[in-house]
Amino acid sequence: MTLLETRGVRKAFAGLQALDSPDVAVDRGEVVGLIGPNGAGKTTFFNCLTGVLEPDEGEVRFDGEDVVGEEPYAIADRGMVRTFQQPRALEAMTVAENVRLGAGDHPGERPWHALTWSASLTEREAEVDRRAREIMAFLDIDHVADDYASTLSGGQQKLLALARALMTEPELLLLDEPFAGVNPTLEREIVERIVELNERGMTLFIVEHELENLVEAVDRLIVLHDGKLLAEGTPDAVLTDDRVVDAYLGESMTPD
Repeated sequence: MTLLETRGVRKAFAGLQALDSPDVAVDRGEVVGLIGPNGAGKTTFFNCLTGVLEPDEGEVRFDGEDVVGEEPYAIADRGMVRTFQQPRALEAMTVAENVRLGAGDHPGERPWHALTWSASLTEREAEVDRRAREIMAFLDIDHVADDYASTLSGGQQKLLALARALMTEPELLLLDEPFAGVNPTLEREIVERIVELNERGMTLFIVEHELENLVEAVDRLIVLHDGKLLAEGTPDAVLTDDRVVDAYLGESMTPD
C-alpha cells in the first residue's frame, strides 16, 4: 500500500528549477534511498514533502491525503517526520531532556495543567520518560543521557536527532544524510538500527551520499538529477545504470 506519493511537484528559486516533477512513491514498510549528485534537488524535495517549503505546483499525498500547504508540525502530527543534515539540539539541555521534547502532548507544559497537577499527568510524564530511555538504550546513547547535548560528538548528535524523531512514533521517517560526518563504526551501527526499525514495521525514506552503507539498508533507490527523476529500482540495477553513472561524473557507483 502506498504511504507517500508525489505528483507533479515543482519548485523554483529565482528562475532556477530545483524540482521538475519527480513523481515518486514509497510503499508502507519499505526502506527507500534517495540519491543524486550535488544540486540534484534532494534536500529541496524533502523540504517540500515535510512542509518546510511549499511547492509551486503539484501534490504531496501522505496516507492518501494531499498535505501541501500544511505547516511542518501538522505534517509531523500526521506521522511524517524528518531529521536534518545538521542536527538541531538544545545544547543547554541534557540528552534525555532533548529526547523527551520529541514526545507529543506534554500536558505538564500547559500553564493550567501545571497548576492543577494530577495523577494522570504524573503517569503521562512517567510514560514519556520510560519511552525516552528505551529509545536512548536502543540507539546506545543512554550512557550520555545526563550529559549536555553540547558535549556530544557529531555522530552522537545524529543519534540524538534520530531519538527525538522516534519519540514522535512516526509512520514514515525521513532521514537527511544520517551518515554525514559520522565515523565508520557508528555508520554501521546506524545502518543496523535502520534495518531493525524497518523490521519492527517502520517505513523509512533516506537521503544519503555515502552509498556503501546505504545500499545495505534499502530495498530500492530513487535517483534525482537536475530536479528530475532519473532512475529507480533495486540498488544493483540503479548503480549499474549508465545514466546514473554518467550523472556522477562517470565514476563507478558500485560500492567496494
